[in-house]
Amino acid sequence: MCSLVVVYSQEAQNEIKDLINSRNYYVGTDGRISFSNATDTVNYLLKNMTGNPRVPGMENYREDESSTFTHNGKNYSIDKLLQEIENAHLKPKTFQVSELEWVLQFDQPDPDRVKRADTSSPGIVAYHDNKPVLVDGLHRLTKAKQENERTLTAYVVTDKMLEKALVTN
Repeated sequence: MCSLVVVYSQEAQNEIKDLINSRNYYVGTDGRISFSNATDTVNYLLKNMTGNPRVPGMENYREDESSTFTHNGKNYSIDKLLQEIENAHLKPKTFQVSELEWVLQFDQPDPDRVKRADTSSPGIVAYHDNKPVLVDGLHRLTKAKQENERTLTAYVVTDKMLEKALVTN
């Protein structure tokens, strides 16, 4: 019998951490790497192979153009909000699941999406009357609650960021 031991340098560990935090892809619950529809995988691959620091505008993970959420009676684009989060270089904050779970009374999450949800991926929180409102991450929150996880991470967005993501028809 043979054992394999892999040792990663600190530099390699940092590169892996940067890639995981880049939102250029996500790992599905089946373990496969997936890219959003907006990712030009050829440009992404070439950028990573050549070290070209220019980032194609559409390479970061996105939903699709129709992905929206409603907050305070207004519709917002998740993709536009993700772009605002990226532009602001926000880091996710940690919330207690108990702080956020009150939003579950207002929506019925899809059980299949809950099963596939990745609770390590940050949601998006906006504040209303000094109370955190999870505006994206319902399925992750539901799974975290079901699995008795105590915390969930989320990006905290400002009213100005929400304004820029407002969908006007």
